[in-house]
Amino acid sequence: QLRGLHVELGEAIAKKLCLKAEHVRVEFSVMVPGVQSGRWDMINTGMFFTEDRAKIMQLVRYGFDGISISAQKGNPQKLSKPEDLSGKSVSVELGGAPERRARELSKSLEEKGLKPVTIRTFENFAAAYQALRVGQVDAAVSVDAVARLYGEKGEFAEAIPGLYPTLIAFGLKQKPLAEAVAQALTELKAEGAYQKMFTAYG
Repeated sequence: QLRGLHVELGEAIAKKLCLKAEHVRVEFSVMVPGVQSGRWDMINTGMFFTEDRAKIMQLVRYGFDGISISAQKGNPQKLSKPEDLSGKSVSVELGGAPERRARELSKSLEEKGLKPVTIRTFENFAAAYQALRVGQVDAAVSVDAVARLYGEKGEFAEAIPGLYPTLIAFGLKQKPLAEAVAQALTELKAEGAYQKMFTAYG
């Protein structure tokens, strides 16, 4: 049973449109091709807004998210700032903004004369965190919401949150549906339901 902010937000939007949401859990790498081919109507996963994505699909912006660095429970390596990742290895989900930001971070460290970061990619966040759990890497790179969830469970430490704050958006193929989703969001905000959901999930 899928749970979380995006599930609740998707269901609330669908209800406004007199529809029933059907959530399909897939790897991020297939989400954009899937919405382009019509396999699903909307990407609802905290996808970062980029100009390149705006050229190939309809994007409805609805919030902000950032990149977080998670450490093993208790943060034994005392990671507290990006420079602490110099010479370290990190795990990250393949193909999304966290991977891109991890590579930018590594490059910025090199430009400061520090050792780069060794980046290991995985199919999803769960696999990336499993690599951290068993000690294959020194840290995991994800989005703030994912890192916070793992941190609240007590499994990992949210060591460096809030890096690269960026707009997040729903992705859709059809403009009429995108406009309807935007209108539904406007109504949810006016009613206070939008803020209530975001507050509930921190």
